[in-house]
Amino acid sequence: MCGHDDMSVSQSPVADAACVITENSPLHPILLGNDHLSPAEKDLIQSSIAYLTSKVVAKDNSARNLWKLRQFLSWDLQRLDWELQRSELHGDALASAIDRREKVLTSGIRRLPSELLGDILFLTIGFPLDDGRPPASDPLGHELMKFEHVSKN
Repeated sequence: MCGHDDMSVSQSPVADAACVITENSPLHPILLGNDHLSPAEKDLIQSSIAYLTSKVVAKDNSARNLWKLRQFLSWDLQRLDWELQRSELHGDALASAIDRREKVLTSGIRRLPSELLGDILFLTIGFPLDDGRPPASDPLGHELMKFEHVSKN
């Protein structure tokens, strides 16, 4: 109809309908007249209607598939936005951790002797300890005392 047999070539069902009823179309005299239709003319009308209906259905299916694709892409974009935000937060946390570590590594406390650092650690432990004994009774018996002892070495 109208010079093409491939259903995907036409632009729209409206253009197809206009193409079906042009002056050169076999439907043109049928649509303009009031004569009784022959079986062949009825078949021609039915096939033209079926053709146009199939084009409308194909366009509807195409639109539905495009909407589904749009929804999937929207979900993907939302997920990417979430991943980017999470990545930025993670990057900020890493930068903050690096800054803290840098401050520790460049601070003056690193130049103190290990004995003095061990004493500072020992003095920061709260009393009484978990088992209720003062640290002088068994300085190596408590976990924090072991840590303090190791930090001296």
